[in-house]
Amino acid sequence: ECRRQSVMPRHRFELAAYAILGKGNTKKAMNRLLKMRKIEAENKVDSIDTATAGQVSEKGSPGCFLCSGRDGLGRPSWFLDYAAFKPSGFHNEYEWNCLIKTSLDTFDALTTTIKEIREGCVMLAACKGMGWQL
Repeated sequence: ECRRQSVMPRHRFELAAYAILGKGNTKKAMNRLLKMRKIEAENKVDSIDTATAGQVSEKGSPGCFLCSGRDGLGRPSWFLDYAAFKPSGFHNEYEWNCLIKTSLDTFDALTTTIKEIREGCVMLAACKGMGWQL
């Protein structure tokens, strides 16, 4: 199916991950993989170094990306402070592409086993000062 769709997984684990996400539906899994490749290509993520992307993202929104690790139940988790996210901190396409790269790399880092792929990951966000005011 990959050859027919003209998309190749980077490695067998990625293929297994998309099969799990597609719940055995090959067409659904291939569509997701194709969408991901499109996002990666449009944002030129393969040309950006992971460390540089993280540094640019942190500079653009200091304190937004708090940490990643495990929550109290042992689930892979990404902890963010949405109130610290400043879109105005990203001044050009390259800096936005770094933000995309940081996000994709973090999700990859949080789902490194078949068990984690099945369980997914958690995003916990502090939202102080956000929302509706009565």
